[in-house]
Amino acid sequence: MRPFMGSTKLRFDALSASRLHCVSDLRIIVDHNRGASTPPLQCSTTETGAIFDESDLREEEVFRAAVEAVNSNRKLLAHSRLSAIVETVSPGDSMAAYKKACSMLRTGVAAIFGGPWERSSVQVACDHLEVPLLQARWQHHRPPFVVNLYPKPETLAAAYRSVVRALGWREFAVVCDSDDGLVRVKEVIKDSSLAVTLRELPGGLDYRELLKEIKMSGVVHILLDVHRSKIHSILKQAQQIGLMTAYHHYFITSLDLYTVDLEDFRYGGTNITALRLIDLNNGALQQILRDWSTDLDNSGNIFGGEIVAGYSFAEVPNIFEMPASVSPQSSALLPDYIDSNYPTKSSSSSSVGIRDKLHVGNFSAMPTELALVYDAVQLFAKALSDLDKSRAIEVMPLDCSSDQVWPLGATLVNYIKWVQLYGFSGLIRFDADGSRSDVKMDIVQLKENGLDTVGRWDLTAGVNFSLPNHDTQRRPGTHVHNSFVRIITVLSTPFVMKSKAYRPEAASLPESYEGFAVDLAFEVARLVGFNYSVDVVRDASYGDFSSAQQRWTGLIGELVEERADMAIADLTITLDRQRMVDFSSPWMNYGLGALYRSSSLTTASPWLLLAPLRTEVWLGAAGTYALLLLVSGYISR
Repeated sequence: MRPFMGSTKLRFDALSASRLHCVSDLRIIVDHNRGASTPPLQCSTTETGAIFDESDLREEEVFRAAVEAVNSNRKLLAHSRLSAIVETVSPGDSMAAYKKACSMLRTGVAAIFGGPWERSSVQVACDHLEVPLLQARWQHHRPPFVVNLYPKPETLAAAYRSVVRALGWREFAVVCDSDDGLVRVKEVIKDSSLAVTLRELPGGLDYRELLKEIKMSGVVHILLDVHRSKIHSILKQAQQIGLMTAYHHYFITSLDLYTVDLEDFRYGGTNITALRLIDLNNGALQQILRDWSTDLDNSGNIFGGEIVAGYSFAEVPNIFEMPASVSPQSSALLPDYIDSNYPTKSSSSSSVGIRDKLHVGNFSAMPTELALVYDAVQLFAKALSDLDKSRAIEVMPLDCSSDQVWPLGATLVNYIKWVQLYGFSGLIRFDADGSRSDVKMDIVQLKENGLDTVGRWDLTAGVNFSLPNHDTQRRPGTHVHNSFVRIITVLSTPFVMKSKAYRPEAASLPESYEGFAVDLAFEVARLVGFNYSVDVVRDASYGDFSSAQQRWTGLIGELVEERADMAIADLTITLDRQRMVDFSSPWMNYGLGALYRSSSLTTASPWLLLAPLRTEVWLGAAGTYALLLLVSGYISR
């Protein structure tokens, strides 16, 4: 801890207002004769370091805002304040990050924040010198002195598997864009009860070839594990090729789906489900977002005109500017934005003013990683405050090439793992490995009014939907007018037959078939007003329940597994089938009967009246009558 002396002539800079609580016990006695005052008490400063990617300038803003919030909170570090040393490096430049971390350690810091480094030299340095390293991004490997607020891979994998099973998925495709994605979905892939097809997202900007292959396979359930900047583009291209109908269901594993503009997909009827870690109803978070949204002045800076991170938005380059090598055809696949939270130059600049020249970031939502950076600073301050109550904290310079460790490092990291905090991501609690435990996440689904919370997941109870199961998903068929309907049928003369215009490559065209059922489909489509295709069921069966496969086959199976919207065929209505699908009124009633030739009687027989019963029956009746006569005569005597 570094002492600094206050002054009776306080200087109100950007930080001084938030540091006044350091001298809350200061008594200033002014001698009116001499004009002198007593010197103030000491207030200590704890240095902290932070290393962020220079590609995302918002991390530094959030980190500095969190530090200021700590320094403004009288309940945290009442007799000291935090001071931040912030550095930025190019994405993936682990060596530059290591050099800057060593420079911070030589200065003397109590902890280092940030960094997406996996098994990097920064982790090794902090682990070797026993200095806490607090991170807020997904990471698989976590050394002893690393405390990561992002849920560990095993937790996310368990959550994905629980949600998939709760949605009732049996067959689906998994699309990943990185090896990290495979780690996250490994629990889903290795589940033997699920039929999973694994697909790798191709590089570049055009994903339609992959999406077409998924469409041709007949899969309607898709698990999408990609970076949030790709989500809109993938869904848009899926919409273009007809893979975003009311029968398709997407489970997007990104915890930041709420930051993606889904306006283009709200009214299409497609089911889109995701998980969300951040509590958007948190009052402190809402207040911060309101402040950041309203503190944009005419100079384009945030936080009331202060250049908090040493730059203004007017000086920020467009980090997502279109590369010159991208063709116009490929650029058309990109959405109008990459990530609405990044500050970018507007394409329609004018000379009206800076506000009009810039497309300022959307501060109505904070991505998960940024919210966790804020929570990490709050958690560190609480642990530091608890440790400061029991012993004096002295930060010492350390050399990366030396074996000397920080004596308080192990104690401080244990305090960080021990304390509990309710932050933007809910209850923050850690296990002995420095990974979060008791993680709870909201289950959100896209509705016409936007993303809506439909349930909750936690590691103990699993999935708990707040709505009945049939209300948590969009159901097709509500709005058929002006929509596209997939009709499934079975070849059966004279109801459905191949026409002369039939071609295998165009088998889904209505004119490829003819017959009574085909004519009926045409009239229904004309009256209701929808477009349609006609497909013949692959197994050429009407539909029965297979006990071996535990699934329905034929026409009923296509409807149950949502690969078709409607079936028109000479299908018999049975009780078991009625339990699975809805039938219309029968458009034809017919049955099977047995005919036989009756024998002709040419002459009437006197014994014809006895024909209905066999001879043995008549003899038995006669014997019974004679026995009754004998018994009656005997009794009468």
